[in-house]
Amino acid sequence: NLQAYLKDHHYDFVAVDGARINFSHGWALIRAANTTPFLKGRFEGETKDDLIEIEKEALAVFEKAGVPVNKKVYRELGLGD
Repeated sequence: NLQAYLKDHHYDFVAVDGARINFSHGWALIRAANTTPFLKGRFEGETKDDLIEIEKEALAVFEKAGVPVNKKVYRELGLGD
C-alpha cells in the first residue's frame, strides 16, 4: 500500500483521491484512472530540473512501495536498463 509506505517513511503527503507527495519544489500525484484499469501519475516542479528530480524520486518511491511502473518510463528517466 503506497499510503502506508509514505506514512511509515515520513513523507509529506495528502491521501485524498490517491496520494499526492509534496516535495520542497513541487509534487507528485498518483491515482486510479477513471476510464481504464491503470494508475495515472502527475508531476509538477518549479523548474524543469525540479520536475525531473521529482519524477525520478517519486517513481523510485512507487517501485519501493510495490506500485507497478512501465519499464519504458524508467528508461526515459535514466532509472533502469
